[in-house]
Amino acid sequence: MEKIFILLVFLTPLGLYKKFLLPTSYVKGVLDSYLVPKTYLTDTVLAILVILFWLNLILKRKSQSLLWLPAVLVLTVFLISCLLSPLTLAVYFWFRYFLYVSLFLYLSRQSWSNEKVYRLLLITGLSTLVEGILAFVQWIKQGPIFPFLIFGEPSFYPSYSQTPLVSLFGNVKVRSFGSFPHPNVLGGFMAVFLIWLIWLWRREQSRKIRLFLFICMLFGFLGLMLSFSEGAWGAFLLGLFVFYILNFFQRSKRFLTIGGIFMFSLIISFFTITKLPIEPVNHIRSDLIKESLILWQKRPIFGFGLGSFTYFSGYLIREPVHNIFLLILSETGVVGLIAFSLLLILVGINIFIRRTPWHRLLLISLIQLIFLGTFDHYLLTYQQGSLFFWLILGLAASK
Repeated sequence: MEKIFILLVFLTPLGLYKKFLLPTSYVKGVLDSYLVPKTYLTDTVLAILVILFWLNLILKRKSQSLLWLPAVLVLTVFLISCLLSPLTLAVYFWFRYFLYVSLFLYLSRQSWSNEKVYRLLLITGLSTLVEGILAFVQWIKQGPIFPFLIFGEPSFYPSYSQTPLVSLFGNVKVRSFGSFPHPNVLGGFMAVFLIWLIWLWRREQSRKIRLFLFICMLFGFLGLMLSFSEGAWGAFLLGLFVFYILNFFQRSKRFLTIGGIFMFSLIISFFTITKLPIEPVNHIRSDLIKESLILWQKRPIFGFGLGSFTYFSGYLIREPVHNIFLLILSETGVVGLIAFSLLLILVGINIFIRRTPWHRLLLISLIQLIFLGTFDHYLLTYQQGSLFFWLILGLAASK
């Protein structure tokens, strides 16, 4: 099972999928991409892992950790919300949550030795390297390298109306997106895993491995930069800051130098870019926040069901609210938000109980995820984002 899990971690960014158009995928005759059921290639690996996990659990009947209760509570509350939802498609989204929470439960039972952590971080380094190279070549080409095939890249071109663009020194460019559905997801991926690589790089003794990690960090940082995601940049800077605080008495000149270069580059970039198309983005996000509260007031206890925000939203722009907590509140009600928040709190407590260097690193990742989730929705609405979110949450819940 461990090898299947490692394979899943490496393939997490992969965006290959098969979509299924249903009548509920249309809102007022217009196709809503958030309401289109998709089966990803990585779902196959995840499903195999989940099946083996539950079979192993049933046969061996080992005792469970205290984190099982809030995790099962989340699934139960979400299921009730979906069964009460006017949108039948909500059950599909609950099934996806079942897979993700099962991954969380599997990881919560694992004990992470130094050797297992080492292998995991090397795999994330390789995955980061691949995404960084892909992002760099996309920036040069200004479009996908292998449109959808191989990596599952979305078809972003300068001429497309929905393409995320950036104005850099007066030149309009397509933001890099790797194999993810949006550059912000690429940025979030890099922001978290870069901290992991820095952590391992400081501990590694082999010169060859250190060189490999350094190359992974360079391409990972390049991918983070070319995503032009201010939220991801902020998450990375926050991660670096917490990393420094937690390692205050173990600081090194090399870490300070590399961290300083990264921070300086990001700060300078904040003043040299302009997102395109020029729209009142902040106004739209504030309107979506208001819309989420309106939806919650209509069904305050169990909400409208998972994945239902864009279907029942009365706002002109069909997009989820850019805050995972408000999204859960509007879709699963106050009961769902309480269950979800309780799970996050208990995972945080588990980190403090363990007090290992590995769990301190995961504390940084958890803080970064909460920061990212406060300003965007992809940790719950996109498959790669959800897999990434529950993967880290499960690792943080482990022994």
